[in-house]
Amino acid sequence: MFIEKAPEIDATPVKHGMWVYDDFDGDGLDYQCSACGRYTRQASNYCPNCGAKMDLED
Repeated sequence: MFIEKAPEIDATPVKHGMWVYDDFDGDGLDYQCSACGRYTRQASNYCPNCGAKMDLED
């Protein structure tokens, strides 16, 4: 009875990753996403390229 009235959800799996410090150009400001491999200048809570949540630890 309650199941028929429950709203549907569109859930997608969450990707997880971590920032890997990699100074590939010598300026000391580069981080690489462990999930997609893209580089960024600023480490944040989520990868701006693939959306991975940066909550893994090494």
